[in-house]
Amino acid sequence: MTQDNLDYYFERADEIIYSITEKAEKAEALLLLQRDIVHSQRDKNSNYFYLLGYIGYFTGNLSAANEAYFTKALAMDSDNEWAKYYYGFFLADSQRYVEALKVLDSIDFDYFQELDMTWRVLKGKELAVASALYISGKPDEEHLKEKVTDWLMEYLAVIHSDSDNYNYPGDIISALYDFIVRTPDALSLQTAVSILIRIMDRFGLASAYSTEYQFFASFAGEDKGEDCQLNP
Repeated sequence: MTQDNLDYYFERADEIIYSITEKAEKAEALLLLQRDIVHSQRDKNSNYFYLLGYIGYFTGNLSAANEAYFTKALAMDSDNEWAKYYYGFFLADSQRYVEALKVLDSIDFDYFQELDMTWRVLKGKELAVASALYISGKPDEEHLKEKVTDWLMEYLAVIHSDSDNYNYPGDIISALYDFIVRTPDALSLQTAVSILIRIMDRFGLASAYSTEYQFFASFAGEDKGEDCQLNP
């Protein structure tokens, strides 16, 4: 697939993804676009299969057929960073966190940083840390403390310099909550949780994540109201 064709179809895909809000309508439009590409394009290189996987991912259909587009793209070009990026998201959304972590850890994030895609870098790293939290237990606590804290500090540095352009850390919130529920004596993570509470306060996320927020506050020993309880 030529770069011109690739750019054209990505523009069409993104227009559908970001302009259609109704899920079924969006999925149908993306599926039609995916079929158009399959029937009209003959140059089936790595980017061709990545494009089909990208479109398939945003239909919400985490099927073996859509996964195969990513694996074919990477079989043809193991350095296709875009394919690795969205394949990692595909696997994480499928709750296949061991596989997701392997793919996400293989990404060369400097590639995206050189394209001035700081928030894409941050989101990819967030999903890698979240995947590690989902698959880990008590013996991994010290390693996880470092990974989580490093990511939170990087996030704080970015929002300090670019406060008008950010993504809420929803994956870290959910994954850290899950880990601490499973490992309530992971006390070395209290500092990381306190940092996360500060971030949630800054963006007014206490209501949207009320269960997690109150749980974190109790775990970190902070008074966030009389309803704050450690047991989820």
